[in-house]
Amino acid sequence: MADGSPKAERSCQLPAGDYRPNYITMEYGRLRIAASHNYHSDGKPMGWSERAAVYGITIRKDKPFVLDFSNKPDVMFASPAKDLRVKLGESLEVKAVLVDPKLDMMIRRLDDTTPNRTKTTGGQASSDQRPVSLDPQVIITRANGEKVAEGVMPFG
Repeated sequence: MADGSPKAERSCQLPAGDYRPNYITMEYGRLRIAASHNYHSDGKPMGWSERAAVYGITIRKDKPFVLDFSNKPDVMFASPAKDLRVKLGESLEVKAVLVDPKLDMMIRRLDDTTPNRTKTTGGQASSDQRPVSLDPQVIITRANGEKVAEGVMPFG
């Protein structure tokens, strides 16, 4: 801890046991990843209580643990529910989250922390110290491949 807040460490020791993170932030080079346990279920926002909790961080005595993000991520649709029917003219809200299915962790933020990036606004170049969110681009298509909509899906 530093001034009442957690400070970055390359490693730490925890008591042996199985854990799931409430919220964890990691940095790897210029990439900053924030994750938490996944509190959604397929088709049910905040519906994690309907499925078994995954304690994917397994700490064993005298054995190092490496947080492995090499699993292929999944997109989980917290809404709409799979059986939801929408009538012509009704609105449909889609809520999707990026998850590591093995660790059952939800990616909350993915930032590029490259210092002194140059951005151009109105023809003027300026330096920016703030991280840039790497929000995924989402394309919604019909079964025949026709594009219906596209846009940025923010994390969170």
